[in-house]
Amino acid sequence: MDLETLLLGILQGITEFLPVSSSGHLKIGAALLGIETPDLLFDIVLHVGTLLAVVLVYRETLLTIARDLLKSLQILLRAGTLADALALQGTRLALLILTATVPTGLIGLSLDEILDGPLVTPAIVGAALLVNGVILLASRRADARQQAQAGATSPAGPWSVWGLGLLGALAVGVAQGIAVMPGLSRAGLTITACLLLGVERENAARFSFLLSIPAILGALVLKFDPDLLSAAQADRLLRFGFGAFVAFVVGAFSLLLLIKVLQQARFHYFAWYCFVVGAAAIILTWPR
Repeated sequence: MDLETLLLGILQGITEFLPVSSSGHLKIGAALLGIETPDLLFDIVLHVGTLLAVVLVYRETLLTIARDLLKSLQILLRAGTLADALALQGTRLALLILTATVPTGLIGLSLDEILDGPLVTPAIVGAALLVNGVILLASRRADARQQAQAGATSPAGPWSVWGLGLLGALAVGVAQGIAVMPGLSRAGLTITACLLLGVERENAARFSFLLSIPAILGALVLKFDPDLLSAAQADRLLRFGFGAFVAFVVGAFSLLLLIKVLQQARFHYFAWYCFVVGAAAIILTWPR
C-alpha cells in the first residue's frame, strides 16, 4: 500500500477522536506533504474506519439500545403506553440520537457544495482551528461548574438520558452540523456542548461518539460512488479499505486516550494545540 494512504489513515485515526478536527488535519496534512487533497469520499471512508472503533469501544451501549428498542416495540404491540416504552433508557437514548441527527443532516446538506469546493483552503482551515481552540477553552468553564455542583442530581424527565433532554439534543445536533467545516472538531463541539448542558464528562463523550454513527453512515450513503465496486476500481477500493483499517486501529487507541483525558478534566488542553497548528497552517499555506 502507498505511504500516502498509510499517513492519512494514521492522521485520521489520531485526530478523529481528539478534539482537533480530523478533516482539517487531512486537508492541511495533504497540503504540507505536497500530495493531492483526499477526495471527499476517501475522507468519509476514513471516517468509517474510525466509526468501527466507536462500535468496538461502545458495543455494550449499542447492544443496550438495540435490546431496549426491541422491548419497547414489543410493549407498544401489546397495547402498552408510550410512557412504558420510554421507561427503557436505551430507547430514550436512541430518540435523543435521532433528534440530534436531524439538524446535523439539514446543516450538512446545505453546506455540502461549499465544503466540497475550492473555497475551503488550508489557510481557512487554520483559521477554523483557531476558533475551535476558543470553543475548547469554554469546556473548562463547564468542568469547573460541574465540580462546583458535584453531588447534585441532574434534571431528569421522560425524554431525557444523563440529564440531556430533547432541546439539549437538538443543540448538540446543531453543534455537530456546524462542525462539518474542516478545522472545527466534531468531537470538540459536541462534547463541549454536552458539558455546557451539564452532562457528565464520560457520558458527554459517549453521546458525542454514538451521535457520529448516523452522521458518518449518512454521509457515506450520499457520497458513495457505485463505480467503486467495479473491477476497474479495484486498486482504488483496496486503497480505501487499507486507509479505513489503519484509521480503525489507530482510532481505537485515540478514543481510549480521549476518555482518559476527559476523566482527568484536561479536555481544554487541546485548545493550545489548535492555536499552534491553526496559526502554522495560516502562515505556511497562505497564498503568496
